[in-house]
Amino acid sequence: MSRFSPLQKFILLLGILLSITTISHAADDDTIDVNTVALESLLNTQSKSFPATVVSENMAKVSAKVNAEITALPLLVGDTVTTGQTIASLDCDIYKLEVEAARAALDLAAEDLSRIKALKNKSVVSAQQLSAASVAQRQASVQHKQAKLRTKYCDVTAPFSGVITKRFASLGDFAAVGMPLLELVQTDKTEVRVLLPVDIAANLSSATEMFFKQAESSTPLQLRTVLPIIDQTTKTQEARFTSQTNLVSGSFGRLIWQSGSKAIAPDMLQIRNGQSGLFIAQNGKAVFHALPDAVIGKPLIIDLPNDTAVITTGRHSLIDGQHIDVQ
Repeated sequence: MSRFSPLQKFILLLGILLSITTISHAADDDTIDVNTVALESLLNTQSKSFPATVVSENMAKVSAKVNAEITALPLLVGDTVTTGQTIASLDCDIYKLEVEAARAALDLAAEDLSRIKALKNKSVVSAQQLSAASVAQRQASVQHKQAKLRTKYCDVTAPFSGVITKRFASLGDFAAVGMPLLELVQTDKTEVRVLLPVDIAANLSSATEMFFKQAESSTPLQLRTVLPIIDQTTKTQEARFTSQTNLVSGSFGRLIWQSGSKAIAPDMLQIRNGQSGLFIAQNGKAVFHALPDAVIGKPLIIDLPNDTAVITTGRHSLIDGQHIDVQ
């Protein structure tokens, strides 16, 4: 005998049907409250930062060009000099005597040449004798010029404006040819040197603004060159930047590079079915927009219209295609 009467069976079946209908409606109405903002309001200019050093265009160890005793070395470390300024003096007495001797030899050779020319016109001397006298005169002239040039080297001058950073000699020392006397660093022409990862160096042309950041100051920079050499150890390339402002050689700071592309913060990134992306609102549903090139922890560059409605609040529990109620 059946445990339920026909009426009970009918009531039970009706209850089951009502439950199924309720569940079905609940599934259809499984919406979630979200907030959205226009993509444009989330975009930020990308910026990168790398260690940078100010280097001088020129740094010279100014050396002696003649062998002589140092008679004056007035500059100390930290003193500034201008181009052509005398920074050391050498004893020139012997070279002055050489100039006098070379001048006398040149005068004698010139007289001999003049006399032989006159005799050649009378056919008293040969053409070979005239040629030899002419060569002797030219040699004497060269030796005289060399002797005069050596006297110019007795005053050692600054090849450019700058500051004395080292002294290698002292007053009374005997300076030999090539011996460094002072180290001079140019101060009115400096560059900023930066070592950049290869991929960054290749994209420097997309930078809209570049600055040398030091403490509270920011100095605009212009890219001069990227050296076409890759350091195989660090996988970097050296870039050089110029500035309209004179920077202190040897100072350290950071290159701040602002890119022309814009991106949103990396915390907007969601992972669904092994893909990275974000949720946008379309026709009352949450649509997962995949970003195949996105990297967790890095800003997201997105090629979508600026007015795209990006879901912010409520995005963490969404699934693709889920109904949403935008608040």
